Amino acid sequence: MLQDVDINWIAVIVAALVPMALGAVWYSPALFVSPWMRAVGKTQEDMSMARRGYAVAAVGALVMASVLARIVDYASATTIGEGLVVGLFVWAGFVLTTMAGNGVFAGRSLSLYLIDGGYHGVSLLAMGRSWPPGTRSGQRLRSVRSRRTPAGGRRLPARPAGEPGATGQAGRPGRVE
Repeated sequence: MLQDVDINWIAVIVAALVPMALGAVWYSPALFVSPWMRAVGKTQEDMSMARRGYAVAAVGALVMASVLARIVDYASATTIGEGLVVGLFVWAGFVLTTMAGNGVFAGRSLSLYLIDGGYHGVSLLAMGRSWPPGTRSGQRLRSVRSRRTPAGGRRLPARPAGEPGATGQAGRPGRVE
């Protein structure tokens, strides 16, 4: 059974803004819009579908932020470095691999793969990095998930770090919430 994860939806929405803001810069004339348009065979006039693309990208960013929040929590990532590692693993393990297969079958160029893959990598690293630090008071963005007791399987609140018997996954010290 999956562990309970309480999500702070305001934080998810804020995290979803990361790839939207990054995309506005990444695919701008200052960076990669010209090589990207050459790689996909588009002209400026062909970009009339941009509004629909922004809407799809916004929904995708919201889903990605929500799922990444769960993965960060399941991984018990509590530091900025651990959040970066989670973002890196998601990028390398899921995004780059599926993009590579799709790109080869569709006959897309290496430059398109690098531009789009780089965008997704920076997005996921930034989003993964944004979850662990929590708020200024030191509390996490999400509440403590429950744990199962060895006997009986009842759900009890996780013990705070420093309390006897407090551990995270795989015997790691419990997280400060």
